[in-house]
Amino acid sequence: MLTVGTFVQPVTLTFAGESLALAFPSVSRINPRDVFDVNRFAYLGDSFVAGPGAGAAYDGDSCFRTKEAWGLQVANDSKLHGPKPIKNFDFIACTGAETKHIYKGAEGSDVQPKEPQASLLKDTNPDLVTLSIGGNDVGFTDLLERCVYRFKHLGCLGCGSFFGPPDDCTRDCDEAMKLLGTNIDSDDLRRKYTASITAIFENAPKSRLSVTGYPRFWNDTTDDCDNVSFKFGCNRNDFLPLIKERRSKMNQLTFRLNDKIKSFITDYQKDHKDVLQITFVDTDPYFKGHRFCEEGVKEPSYRNPDIWFFPFEYSATSKVMFSVNDQTPKGDRNAILNGGGDAGRYFQCLIANSLVDGGENDLQAQPNNVKSDSDPNLIDSKTLPGFLTRIFHPNIKGHTAYKDAFFDAYNAGKDNESPDSPKSGVKCKGLQSNTYATIAPLSDLITNTYCPLLAGMSDSIGTGHYLSGTPEAVDIFAGPSFSISKPAAPPTPTQCAQNLHKIFDECDNDSSANPMDWKAGGEVEVDGWKYSIATKAQRPPAPKHP
Repeated sequence: MLTVGTFVQPVTLTFAGESLALAFPSVSRINPRDVFDVNRFAYLGDSFVAGPGAGAAYDGDSCFRTKEAWGLQVANDSKLHGPKPIKNFDFIACTGAETKHIYKGAEGSDVQPKEPQASLLKDTNPDLVTLSIGGNDVGFTDLLERCVYRFKHLGCLGCGSFFGPPDDCTRDCDEAMKLLGTNIDSDDLRRKYTASITAIFENAPKSRLSVTGYPRFWNDTTDDCDNVSFKFGCNRNDFLPLIKERRSKMNQLTFRLNDKIKSFITDYQKDHKDVLQITFVDTDPYFKGHRFCEEGVKEPSYRNPDIWFFPFEYSATSKVMFSVNDQTPKGDRNAILNGGGDAGRYFQCLIANSLVDGGENDLQAQPNNVKSDSDPNLIDSKTLPGFLTRIFHPNIKGHTAYKDAFFDAYNAGKDNESPDSPKSGVKCKGLQSNTYATIAPLSDLITNTYCPLLAGMSDSIGTGHYLSGTPEAVDIFAGPSFSISKPAAPPTPTQCAQNLHKIFDECDNDSSANPMDWKAGGEVEVDGWKYSIATKAQRPPAPKHP
């Protein structure tokens, strides 16, 4: 049974009598004998490392830490060989954590620790720190509610009124995706993420830091989910169907956040030459073939061993009535997230708010109720948050994928890259051309306007001309290259956005010369397709201050 209570100080796990050592990712090749000196490993971040639902509870507190979380898998893996054993594994990550909880703590929260996660490194002085953070800051929980499950509208009630036209909440979903994109591009996220990294090195100055990105949830190239809805309590598939365009947009937001995290790391390293090492570990390619809406899978697919994320599923062998009581979170659901609460309590609050006074919902009768020999039984509605918290989080196989990504980053001797990502070869235009644009609207054009036009196309869509006559004027292009005779098939909208964003990643990223992150554009070729961003308006030299 998963319970909600007060925070318990992280437990230090001592590996006594075992000859274990921890390999860690690095961006330069180092002789193994130089790196197997890790005695202390600290594991920081949010639910994607805490591991809700991934095995038995680790310590039974409100952080939903589990024994199959990937950090513990790393610490127990046979690959950890070397002359020195690991002495301490500090499991500090907590479900619901935001960047502020790394450096600031959460005074008054009944979930998050009062002390900042980074401050707990001071006493143990770890050699290696891993971090996963940012998803809660930008609002992925809100996105799952407004674009996938819609717990706040129990049954098939949409976003319209009884007297207005039908509204399946597509517009509200679009607004949620736009808000998430704005949060990703915000200066606030950059400031808080940088503060998190700073706090880690202030408390553990001799540590190496490994930062994980987030994996995409969806296969967005198949048609299998175009007429499928995950809406809770509604068996109609015309309510928020998971069409390719919607799946693609959600995936592109994941790419966008990962790109931002990588840029934060790059900028920090440029400004702090004294830090030992920060490595970005790309987990996304390790989930290929194991996302929602894979080819041939009838969704929603419960208890599917080939899907490495949890859907909303539970096992109730007897009638379980959900009703509102004094212990049920209700009212201002945003206060739950603002207080460091987890997605489970947030979703439970939404369900409670959807019930009219005295209303009930029979959880046993829902299609999400699927028998399992390994899952704990849903005994009553008080245990429901545990099943809600793990929604769209990696299961045990997903955490093993994280572990593999971590080890491969080390074995490669550099930041691991997605096999679907373009390699080096980007040609940058440079800010000296005095034609440049603001990154946020440019990124939005790529993700939400230009690349979606490639869906279902058999050839190039040509050049997109945008914001003509303004200082932000830009041409965006994706089409077959003349350098090879037979280019690959047209890219998907997600691949298009990923390859165009590669130009962002590798061009104009000197934070000292370009602190406002202007983008002049450039071009790159991938699999016989050319991608280019050409800023058009002649402007004064790029300013360094607003």
